[in-house]
Parts: sequence; structure tokens; C-alpha cells
Amino acid sequence: MRGQNNSVLIRIKNAVPDIYVLKYFCHSFHLVVSYSCECLSKTAELVHYTYNFFKNLPNRQRSYEEFLHFVQCQPHTILKPCQTLWFSLSQCVSRILEQWPALQQFFISEAMETKSPQAERILQSLRSLYVKATLEFMDLVLGHLTGSNAMFRSESFQLHRFLPDVVKIFCRNFMLSAENDLQSIEVDDEGKWRPLEMVYPGIIASESLK
Repeated sequence: MRGQNNSVLIRIKNAVPDIYVLKYFCHSFHLVVSYSCECLSKTAELVHYTYNFFKNLPNRQRSYEEFLHFVQCQPHTILKPCQTLWFSLSQCVSRILEQWPALQQFFISEAMETKSPQAERILQSLRSLYVKATLEFMDLVLGHLTGSNAMFRSESFQLHRFLPDVVKIFCRNFMLSAENDLQSIEVDDEGKWRPLEMVYPGIIASESLK
């Protein structure tokens, strides 16, 4: 629709030269999140590997359900990250964290019994404090972003709420200043940013993650 030659957008502009075209915020918002998560690809890969390990394998799924019951986790399905479902990664990360104890026990058993390289790789990630801390951080941020993105899909006018919402999420959570005026916040001043352990109190000190 936004092509350069004979697209719908070009035809509308020819008919109404003064029209102002505004990109779809939901799509732009999703792209920002997707590119940001790519910087954490080694951590986010755990979500894909775990889903693929159980995909179309009922025997593995039934075996895993026994571990879920043992650690008293709800038998929810491991979700698949989907590029066409905006912010689906948020739900996938939450589901992995919800079932973390069961996943650890299952892949310890799987790696010992089957010697599967895939199971070994997933187990290494599940044993990593850095991976879990990063997923916890993603869960926090993606949860906020999903709520903000829902404003753009509301049936009522919500634009007036977006700026205060962004200030609350990104400035109050991640910056030492609690000011409400974006113009007065010096985002380039590293001294104004909160240490990561203040944003997510459960994070392990960086030295212990090396």
C-alpha cells in the first residue's frame, strides 16, 4: 500500500496533495521491540529452542507434564514466538519463567538419559543466572510495552494518555529523576539512569554472572 509507483498511498496523494500520512503506531512500536530483542538474541533463543523441542512430539509433552505436576506448575502449553502476532514474545517469556523449575528438572533428566545436544544446549541456558535475569528484565519491559501498545488499538481516543504512560514506564522505572516533563529529563546523562539492580531487584551482580 506504500509502494513508490502505483500504490494506494500514491493514488491518494495524487487526489489529495495536502494529505498527511501517519504510519501505523502499532507496527512501528512492534519493530522497535523486535530490533531491541535481537540484541538479546542469545537469551531470546531459549524461547525458540524450548518450543521446538516439544513441537509435534506428544511423548515429550506427556513426559514434561509429569514434571509440571511434580513441581506444582500449571500445565500451560509452551508458546511459540510469532512475528505476525505483535508482542507475542512477551507471553512466551512469561510462560518460560512461570515453568522455570519444571523446565530445569525436565532437561536435567532429558540430557542425562538421551544425551541430546539440543537438550544439553537448553539445559545450559536454564542453568545460567544471566539468562534468567535477562528474561526477567524482558518480562518487565515487554509487559509495560504491551499495555502501551494496546492504547493504539483502543476503540476510543487514547492519544492523550500515551505521553504520561511513557514517562511513567521509561523515566520513573529507568531513570533516577521522577520528573513528569520529558523536556527536562537529560536522557544522555548516564548519571541519571538507575542501576539495573534497582530496576529489577532480583538481578545478580554482574561479577557473579561472568
